[in-house]
Amino acid sequence: MHPRSYRLFHTSPHLRKQISKSGMQFSVDNIGPEGGRSGRWVCSNDTSAFQTPGCFLYTRSGAVPCLGMDLLADFPSLPQVSQLSVSTVYGRPACAVLNRLNKTCQQFYGLEKISSMTYMCVQDPADYPDPTFNETKNVSVWTGAQRVKLTAEQFMTFQKYTKPDVFEALCDILPTSVNVAWKRAGKSVDRTLTFLDTCLEVQATTPELSTSAILGVITGGTYVDQRLRSAKETAKRNVAGFAIEGLQILDDNLANTASMVESILGELPQDKPRIFHGPVSPEDILRLVECGIDVFDSSYPFVLSESSLALNLSLTSQTVPETATGAVPETATGAVTVGDSSAAEFVSGESTRPAESTASSTRDHVCADAAVTSIPAAAAACATSPSQTPSTAAESGSHHNTQAPTDTDDHDTDIAGAMGKSKDTKRKPPLVPLLRSIRTFEVDLNDERYAEDFRSLSPDCQCPACKSGCTRAYVYHLQKEGELLGSIHLMQHNLYQYFNFLESVRKATCISDREARAHAWDQLKARVRHAVAA
Repeated sequence: MHPRSYRLFHTSPHLRKQISKSGMQFSVDNIGPEGGRSGRWVCSNDTSAFQTPGCFLYTRSGAVPCLGMDLLADFPSLPQVSQLSVSTVYGRPACAVLNRLNKTCQQFYGLEKISSMTYMCVQDPADYPDPTFNETKNVSVWTGAQRVKLTAEQFMTFQKYTKPDVFEALCDILPTSVNVAWKRAGKSVDRTLTFLDTCLEVQATTPELSTSAILGVITGGTYVDQRLRSAKETAKRNVAGFAIEGLQILDDNLANTASMVESILGELPQDKPRIFHGPVSPEDILRLVECGIDVFDSSYPFVLSESSLALNLSLTSQTVPETATGAVPETATGAVTVGDSSAAEFVSGESTRPAESTASSTRDHVCADAAVTSIPAAAAACATSPSQTPSTAAESGSHHNTQAPTDTDDHDTDIAGAMGKSKDTKRKPPLVPLLRSIRTFEVDLNDERYAEDFRSLSPDCQCPACKSGCTRAYVYHLQKEGELLGSIHLMQHNLYQYFNFLESVRKATCISDREARAHAWDQLKARVRHAVAA
């Protein structure tokens, strides 16, 4: 068992006997009144189990984006199933190389150091490609700069050499963000079922895949009847579980997505795991777990990090709220107040300090008359105040320099920007777009109001980035300058927050007492609502 595991535990000898030789065995331990269920997924070549609800460890090209093994070692716990995608690892390395080295994909990428199992999906859930390139007998995967057409036979040959513990069958995915006709959605279902039958036939005659588990894929675009047909037909096949693909959660469609998921799960057996692919926020996780989803991927933290967003979930019962203008409640000594404020003050977002205490704040560049304004706004107020001193003006970066910066004065670019001169930004565009509007529990570090916000990314967060003293202003600067360190800190923070939240969800679903479980679930919902209100 991995020393940092929290979703992995040793199974009893009785449970080991139940494991099928053809893959993995899933068992449901508890089903709550809200619909969520807890279970465990046991691999046939291991004596450990993956607990659900949970998530896979999202990777691109065999590595967690922006984080090396040394940085992952700083996490107190990690999911024990690493997720690979064919689109990011196909040909890296070639099948012949894996065959010559006699290594699995887990061994080749060194993932056995952080996980005990591997899962292979077809497309990268964070960045679904255009489905118009898919054809009747093949599916297009984009490997770097080129497109590769994969038939079901070629796909299974790739699985033969990579040897993942679990993989989803080849499928024709129609993302929600792409508008397709009902007839095209029907073709997607037919093609996916044909691919699944071929994959099952090839697995039956391939000894190297005898211990790997195949998941059936539920497709059909946004059409409920096609999704239900896909679920009914896939349930008839001998698969180890089911993966719901292409249901991207966009603005104002969570209710429709949840309703569709409930209808889909009603056609699936209860004794097999259900996986939901795509970036899913904590708010959406609660609703989908209530529907009966067991496993998610962790592509959501990556998508946030690429868009310079940081999760701001409360890890304790009390957090520091953020007002409409981004005010920071402080004590007379400049310390952030957490435990000495009433719930009414948190809901209203009012500052808990008296206005006169601001004058003695350690942040000298914040004016005394800006007690309930954001730090950047306070700095601007100081710049226009008649009583402003030269020192405070210099700290706010808004004074007029007597000598204009030259081309060689690279360290004076901030002063040049303050003087109204154009300043080119080095902020790199995101690899994957955020297909919806920003949620209120997502801190947008593209906003200039965080340029002088010296709070941590989230109150009381114990992630490696926040423990090292990383602030919003620092990450804002790194992202604005296009520094890789900014993405590293955001990935550290967002992954930690995401895993921590899912661990809380799992613990709540494992409670057997009905009343205690309902209370814990209500606390989780309140935690998300509090983070949204902050």
